[in-house]
Amino acid sequence: MNSTGTKMKHTGNMLKSQASGVSDPDKKKRFETYKGSKNERYLHVETVFKGAEYKGKIVLVVGGGHGIGPDLVRTLHEHHAAVMTTVPEDFKIKFPHGVQVLSGIDPANAADAQKITKALEWRNVDVVIVNEPATKPSPNAVTCGINAKAAHQMFDAHALAPVNVISALVSTGSLKTGSKVVNINNQDASITWRKVQGEAPFDYGYHMARCAANMAMQLLSVELKEMGITVVSVHPGFNKTELTAHEEDNYDEEGAVDPDIGAMRTLHEINRLNPKKNGKFINVEDGLKSRGESHCMGCTNIGTITQVPNMDALMRKTSAILAE
Repeated sequence: MNSTGTKMKHTGNMLKSQASGVSDPDKKKRFETYKGSKNERYLHVETVFKGAEYKGKIVLVVGGGHGIGPDLVRTLHEHHAAVMTTVPEDFKIKFPHGVQVLSGIDPANAADAQKITKALEWRNVDVVIVNEPATKPSPNAVTCGINAKAAHQMFDAHALAPVNVISALVSTGSLKTGSKVVNINNQDASITWRKVQGEAPFDYGYHMARCAANMAMQLLSVELKEMGITVVSVHPGFNKTELTAHEEDNYDEEGAVDPDIGAMRTLHEINRLNPKKNGKFINVEDGLKSRGESHCMGCTNIGTITQVPNMDALMRKTSAILAE
């Protein structure tokens, strides 16, 4: 096939994805399609990103010390947003002057989540970005058993943490009509995408925790909709960070990008959010839906977001499931 025919094929594949509104789950194929069709949105997000839209906005980045977090903070600051971020106690990188840094915050701890709201001093937040935690999968065959302790820690970091933060913000009135809540998860949360990307063995706790985070955002999107708050999950794309270093051999063929590009893609997609996208799981590489959206069926008596989850009850249920 000549170059013209190849480009037409890739363009056709791209148009099929766009028509369906769903991002292709195959990373390599997705990269080849957009590269072959010379898609500006995918290949050169800097040509479409409107950073000026963040000027004067108050943005909270939970987890600014890892993954694309540092670049999210820097990019927001460069475009004159008022940025607050949380980092681990031992975080070494210095952020630009003017960034408010809360050190030693564990968002999975409800008391620490309250420290965030206290630091805001009753300011309303325009955008909340909860960055995916700095965890990596440790695949293990199911015949070797499940590490229950590690699974609980994954659940706390991925699913409980964002709920704690949003609960604290809503309870203190820090979110308002028009606020946006964005949880950076990734394609590992998608049940459907596992059928394409899944290669056993798996880290069961890791994938279950990410899927639980997906459901948490879906529930939040339903509850906060009446308040005019838009809630989404996003897949940040394939970024060259410490979180993907174990996949370095795949960087070139699967289109991995530097974290500043991943951050820009994410912020571009946040700019484009509106109430119609509430509850969606979006791939920021192309702005299309990931096959990761969850739906809660038959959920009753679950309480409201202003009620912090009962951790003892959650852990008893999780332990019982893992023991079965």
